Amino acid sequence: MLGILFYAYGAPQSIDDVPAYFEHIIGRTPPAPMMENVTQQFKDLQTADPITLYAPRIAEALETVLNQDGANTVRVYNAYKHTAPFTDDAIQAARADGCTELLTLTVNPIYSASGGGSFHEEVAEKVTDMPVIPLKNYYEAASIVEMYARRVKAAYNFLPREATKKVFYTVHSQIVDQERNAPYVAAFEAFAKLVSEKAGVPDFEAVYRSGRKGWLDPDVKEAIRRDTAAGFDGFVTCELLSIVPDMESFFEIGRDCKVLCEELQVAFVQSEFIGDSFDGIMALANEIKQLHYAKI
Repeated sequence: MLGILFYAYGAPQSIDDVPAYFEHIIGRTPPAPMMENVTQQFKDLQTADPITLYAPRIAEALETVLNQDGANTVRVYNAYKHTAPFTDDAIQAARADGCTELLTLTVNPIYSASGGGSFHEEVAEKVTDMPVIPLKNYYEAASIVEMYARRVKAAYNFLPREATKKVFYTVHSQIVDQERNAPYVAAFEAFAKLVSEKAGVPDFEAVYRSGRKGWLDPDVKEAIRRDTAAGFDGFVTCELLSIVPDMESFFEIGRDCKVLCEELQVAFVQSEFIGDSFDGIMALANEIKQLHYAKI
């Protein structure tokens, strides 16, 4: 039996869980004003946390699709970095259910050693008595590119027809370290190019969010300001690091860019996240099936 460990950053079940969640992320108790600001951001979502909503539904849908032919039994387990169930909990559950091999899958189409990528290595180190198959850099798959391109094209077309348009693809920035950054930047830029070519978008750029001084740039908002001055008057943002939004990406490439574009008097549309959409589930299931040695 194949067990799929599906990894995401964290999934607080209640607003009451946010302080412990954030403490786990930063490794210490934050000052009260900082914690109040973080809690307010979660309240500003006006829904439950997006990862909390999407990740279990994605796991359930994948398990349903992958068991449809009845030829093999597949179980999908959620695993989180900063909330339960943690990686050890997911591994334990898979063992208890009798899984004989594991496949590791993250919400990140792009492999990042400092992000979801470490999950693949963690599981491989902890599980030595059965095969562990990592599904990395699945952005390269045609079905994954197609579902992103469909969303970018829809957002691009929704801008005013006469606008001079540009698409900004985003990922979380990193501290500048050329050797460490190189695989991440290369994958990001390659993914952006694949999606734009499929969507028929001529003007696009790979930019960053959540950065600060000494981190990879340009920042998406700086890029919008720069290109507004250069004559563009319609912008699309599309996050490529994760198939589901987290709090940072939810606000930074959505609300924050919208406010800026209103200030600059230019048009703005955000491309949808993949989430638990039908085409997203089918694309992920297809990539899992392509790993023929997973015996699906």
